[in-house]
Parts: sequence; structure tokens; C-alpha cells
Amino acid sequence: MSTRGKALFTSIYRQKQHLNHNHDIHFLARDLDSWLLEAICTLVRGTYNPHHLKRYYFKDERVDQLHLTDRILQHLLLKQLKPTFPYITNPNCLHLHGPNGVKLATSRLQEVLKSKQYPFVMRLDIKSYYKSISHCLLLKDIEHYFDDPKVQFMLTNIIKNPIDTPWGTINPDNGISLRGPLSQLFSALYLKPLDDALTQTEVFYLRYQDDLIVLCKSKRQLNRCKQKVMGILKERKLSLSRKKSRIGLVSREYHFLGVNYLETQPQDNTRNACASDNCSNTIYSGGSAYRTHQCPAQPPHTLEHFEKHVRPLSQWSPMGLLPKRSKTTCLDGVPGGQKQMLNGLISSY
Repeated sequence: MSTRGKALFTSIYRQKQHLNHNHDIHFLARDLDSWLLEAICTLVRGTYNPHHLKRYYFKDERVDQLHLTDRILQHLLLKQLKPTFPYITNPNCLHLHGPNGVKLATSRLQEVLKSKQYPFVMRLDIKSYYKSISHCLLLKDIEHYFDDPKVQFMLTNIIKNPIDTPWGTINPDNGISLRGPLSQLFSALYLKPLDDALTQTEVFYLRYQDDLIVLCKSKRQLNRCKQKVMGILKERKLSLSRKKSRIGLVSREYHFLGVNYLETQPQDNTRNACASDNCSNTIYSGGSAYRTHQCPAQPPHTLEHFEKHVRPLSQWSPMGLLPKRSKTTCLDGVPGGQKQMLNGLISSY
């Protein structure tokens, strides 16, 4: 744990070493061996108690920031708890896989959509999920899934950590830190009743943090799932975001985890371009692969357009030629003249 902790601190110090010389990062770097060893001992004894969170207010959001030492220690605690994830979390909750969870969710969803067995979709987004998590309900989940009293004590201190604001210290009953190392675990445990309830049915279900998608085979099944979801969310003291949630047919347009699943359209409809499989050709050939894959090339100008711009040249000389490197004649009165050249330009475009 000591080696892992030093590696985490080194990565943080590289990002913050250019800060003011009175910043805490420099004092922690000088006494790294002493404070890190003492902090690891508190984890082993089960007496770890984090520093207060600091809340910063911005124009569009508010951020609760962890102390530097707490970021390292909670990462170490998360490392020790990871072997328990397969036993306490639902396999359809994919955000615990990290960034690979998005790829895994997208691939699973695409495979199911290809089968065309689920005509109805319920794409849901929970409103202010991390801010709405009830401490009381989450602590009951911690006591249910973890038997070790030391782990229960440390996780309780992390969840009920006071927050320092510009107007004083507060002890809220709802909400957890969005950027904390253990926030992903807490969010997975808090909605595990919903994960288990939908996994036991015949629907296709996936969840990534506060984003949920449910595919149903019939409208009756869709209504049952809707009632079940709303009932569990009410028990968990959560609500849906009306702007981001959608219930309807799979054939209509919807999105999930940043991927837009377009509505069904005829094959000759080119309103939305498909991605090219040959990415290298798209990059190095000036986008020619993408243009060809999107739609057949159409000449932007007609024969009359070319004649309009070439006609003034015919007044100069009846025997005008292109530069010496080209043997093609371009004006009237010369074999292979204006008409022939224009037809060749349009056909080769």
C-alpha cells in the first residue's frame, strides 16, 4: 500500500508542482514518508476519518473537493474493496468497469438491436443523481453488503463527511462527492434494487451511473417496467429528468452514452451520413472515403456553367492551347475542342 500511495502522490505532484510555494502539495511532498505511513495505519486499524470537503461555487455548478491526502487514501481503500465488486454489484451496472464500460454497453446494445426482438425502448436519466442520494438509505446498504465493522465505520465517515463552505460548515443529509474515488461504488450500490428488479425480468437492461436503458418485447411489458421503475425510484427518493428521458419505439431516434441511434430511414436517404469503416483512407485521402461512403458524387456544375466561363476565352484566339505540359486543346476550331473537353471534365468529376 505504501508503494501504491507514493505512486499516486507522484502523479498528483506532477500536475500541481508549479503552484504557489505555500500550497499544501509542497509541504506534503517534504514529509511524504511520515504522513503517508501514519495514514495507511489508520486504514489498517479501521479508524480513518477524512478531512472536511471544501465546496466551491461556480456559475453553472458547485464542486465538492477532497483533500489531497484523502484522494490517495480513498484510492487505496477502493483498491482493497475491488475484489468484492462481483459479489455486491449487479453485472448490468457497467460504470464500475471504468472507461471500458461505455464500449461494453454500446457493443451489448448494438448486438441486441440487430436481433430486432425488442421494439420498445425506455431510455431514462435520473435527475441530479449524486446530489439526491440519501445518506440514511446508503448507510443501510453499506451495513447490508459489508460485514466488517472497520469498513462500515470508514465508509460511514466518508459518506457523512462535513462540507466547508464560504458561509460555514454544513452536514447535509443528501448527496455525495461526484469526483470522489468511492463515488462510483456508492452510486452502484444505491440503485442495486432497481438493477436486480429489472435483471430478473425478460427485458434487456443496462445502467451506466445515472443513465438507464430498457428494451421491451411488448407494450404491456413496457408499462410493467415503467411502474416498477417509478416505484423503486420513489423508494430511493429519486426522480427522472423529463428533458433527457424518453419512452417509445426503437425505430425512432434516441441516444445512450453519447451514441445517437438514428431513426429508421430508407436506404437512399442521405440526411445522416454513416461512419466509414476505412478510417485511414478517410484521414489521409482528404476525406474521400467518407464522401464516397456517404453518397455518390454529384457534379456541382452543369455543362452550361463551364461554357459560361470558357466562352470569353474563345474570343482571344481560335487556336488557343493549354500550357506546354498539356496536349489538350480547349477552344473551338481545334480538334477535341471546348465541347469535348467540357464533357470530359464532367464525366471525370
